[in-house]
Amino acid sequence: MGLQFILGDATTDHAGTMATMVQANLQADSQNQIFYLVPNHIKFEAEVDLLKRLRAQAASVNGVYAQNRVQVLSFSRLAWYFLKNTALYQQPRLDRASNTMLVAKILGESKEELTIYAGEAHNTGFVTQLADQLSELVTGRITAEDLNTTVAALTPGDRHRAKLRDLGIILDHYEAEIGPYATNASLLSGLQQVMRNQDLSHTFIYLNDFNVFSASETGLVETMIETAS
Repeated sequence: MGLQFILGDATTDHAGTMATMVQANLQADSQNQIFYLVPNHIKFEAEVDLLKRLRAQAASVNGVYAQNRVQVLSFSRLAWYFLKNTALYQQPRLDRASNTMLVAKILGESKEELTIYAGEAHNTGFVTQLADQLSELVTGRITAEDLNTTVAALTPGDRHRAKLRDLGIILDHYEAEIGPYATNASLLSGLQQVMRNQDLSHTFIYLNDFNVFSASETGLVETMIETAS
């Protein structure tokens, strides 16, 4: 079937159209499997809504409705679904708290290399925000080398130069430190590799309610387009 878009403004019932398509996929072949991907914060509501719609379309169903060929998941839960028995998923997880601690350690150890951020290791709020930013940079596939290239292209008097230089130094250390951990970026990358080798000829993937994708998520979606039905 390839890539399809369901277009329309906010008054369009995109979820209803998708539910109709999902029901058609399920009826077309008993081997067909559905992955319905949504942002993590609305996963439960989206699952309830989709199952209600499917139940309404399955006119012969009375009482409780269940569907074992439909999975409503976020990207992180999709990673769990495919990677839960792999060595990658058994690595220690770099959650937000441990990520913040790691960044505080990096700031403390690299303060001699830094200028703008040299004295921020004990600023808890700053460290937390920086840790989140570093995680987003890695998920966005922006490397320390990318930042260094950007810094080199700036004029010496550019007001962003010192901050980006420091950020590049910190990101370089961060990239070296996160190797032993399972991060969102590494899990999405691992999932992308696994899905390239999966038989997804009977798999239909729907994505709904996303406003933007990170570079890692975009790469995964591109792989889905190539391999799924």
